[in-house]
Amino acid sequence: MRWQPIDSGLTIRATYSEAFHAPTLSDLFRGPEVQVVRGLSDPRSTETPFNVTENLSGNPNLQPETAYEWTYGAVVTPGKWWSPLQV
Repeated sequence: MRWQPIDSGLTIRATYSEAFHAPTLSDLFRGPEVQVVRGLSDPRSTETPFNVTENLSGNPNLQPETAYEWTYGAVVTPGKWWSPLQV
């Protein structure tokens, strides 16, 4: 929506949007995968690097994501209606 009550000196605008994102087949049904990340170290620690095991798999219980967003604002152009600001 866009409304200009004072010529082009003042513009008030607003938008509304909805978003939908369904999980991918990989997100839902990916088979188990195990990875070992080697040599991770904490830069603030003096301990030796360590290994981390990472387990990845799908989740058949995932639901779609939805989002709703409102934005609004105003644009003021004083030079159009206040002559001292015109160049």
